[in-house]
Amino acid sequence: MGSSSRVTLKQIAERVGCSVTAVSKTINGAKGTAGVSQATRERVWEVARELGYTPNYLAQALQRGRSGAVGLVSQLALDMTHDLLFWQRIVLGLERVLSESNQDLLIIASGREGDEVARALDSLRQGRVDALIVPARQYNYRLDDFADIPDKLVYVGMVGPGPHPCAIFDERPGIKALLSHLAQLGHRAVIWMPHVADGVLDWVGRDETMRAEADALGLELVTWPLDLSGLAEPVPSGEILRRARDLVAGQLQKPLPGTALVTFSERSALGALRALCDAGLHCPAQISLASFDDLYAELVIPSLTTIDTALDQVGASGAELALLLAAGELDLTDPPRVAVPSRLIVRESTGPAPK
Repeated sequence: MGSSSRVTLKQIAERVGCSVTAVSKTINGAKGTAGVSQATRERVWEVARELGYTPNYLAQALQRGRSGAVGLVSQLALDMTHDLLFWQRIVLGLERVLSESNQDLLIIASGREGDEVARALDSLRQGRVDALIVPARQYNYRLDDFADIPDKLVYVGMVGPGPHPCAIFDERPGIKALLSHLAQLGHRAVIWMPHVADGVLDWVGRDETMRAEADALGLELVTWPLDLSGLAEPVPSGEILRRARDLVAGQLQKPLPGTALVTFSERSALGALRALCDAGLHCPAQISLASFDDLYAELVIPSLTTIDTALDQVGASGAELALLLAAGELDLTDPPRVAVPSRLIVRESTGPAPK
């Protein structure tokens, strides 16, 4: 059309030769289109395209009682390289499932006032999103802020407060496979480097699972805690690398208590690898090295054996739960917990225990 004014349903109805109600039912996807023939519906869409009609998504949402969007609460800063890689894989999983269902993902990022929680809850209450996804590893808000919100919330990567469904990491399969792999290579003592801040272990479940699986296999587990005390969250990747390098360099002044080293994160693995290289130790000929998450394990030399925590599948499972929740198809008297199993990826950094 030559005019720049918005095309109306009335104009489409006049061109098609049907009622405005028939056009509205067709375009807005309302229930009860039995009275509109297939031929009329096809003609409505044909004319709408010819006239350059732009759907009013707010009107459609009101018609359906749904916004067609899921919100993701985010506090990730642009300089958080590692966490951006971590969450990029989760978001890719979210987007894949939502796009297949013709749903949008609305990222509710932190503003200058750190008001993302309030804005996320407002978006939910005002109907701009049908459900909220709250991920783990966020830093400034209290999870209790979400405990009493309406039943439209899904946790991803953690079990949070309140009667809400969650998609979580099941690290046991990957840890069991890694320690079994090391045992088969002849390793009998494994060094474990967890992250600790102010005396508190990061992801306590990972440490507990490492200890339980090592004990089940008869492996000795020697702990080298990586102390990250005094560092504000999020801890810069460079600082984790430096502290891991310094820790390993100091420990190398003494006889090694194990023939394999497993680090909490790939960042600490890179720091450990630097210390081994500086000391002239070859990996894996003199010590094997493994880690978690599989973000950039293929990009280093030697490539890292790692436990892939299936971040994209955790995100996909979170999106599936959010869609079911928005549709009212989940029983929240017993909120589901979807545990996504991890897997071991063996690469160059693990080998037979040195004689």
